[in-house]
Amino acid sequence: MKVWLCGAVAAIVGLIPLREIHAQALPKVSSGRLERLDADPSRFIGPRTVQVWLPDGYDPATRYNVLYMHDGQMLFDASTTWNHQAWNVDATLGRLIREGRVAPTIVVGVFNDPTLRHAEYFPQKFLPFVPEQQRAEFLQKGLQGQPRSDAYLRYLVEELKPGATALLDAQVGARRLWANEHGRGLVSSPKGRLCVI
Repeated sequence: MKVWLCGAVAAIVGLIPLREIHAQALPKVSSGRLERLDADPSRFIGPRTVQVWLPDGYDPATRYNVLYMHDGQMLFDASTTWNHQAWNVDATLGRLIREGRVAPTIVVGVFNDPTLRHAEYFPQKFLPFVPEQQRAEFLQKGLQGQPRSDAYLRYLVEELKPGATALLDAQVGARRLWANEHGRGLVSSPKGRLCVI
């Protein structure tokens, strides 16, 4: 899978081809900086925007934990969200890093597909536990005809993580970004937490 980092880092590094920058501007952050990842089409899911938040003072020689977050469009800037609310991840995580309360951390924000959010986040393995009478209706109305969480998880594990790791290792310089198996996490809102299970 080819992955490119768009934005200032890519332009400075000059080692990777830049695709046309998205027409939509990046959300504003109060701390750190955002970069947008562009990826070739997934084998598992439809097109997806992925943004990477790098904390203030980002240093390629520093080891960073990585926090993957579902509902990536909700993370930083309330002026860009559907409900004009944001989780303010940049402000909160930036403050916790500055205070020494958490280790240096990078956030990988994966946007949801609003039309398939429930289908991608509801764990397929739980479907047999839905009473049979309600299962067919739930599949049709709640999951748009079929569950898609296994495909979404395969995207995260088989495409996004390796592609983002290779990109950041080669282009941004975070050579040990995912070296620490305990330095990764997955976070989401209530609906997305089903998928985290």
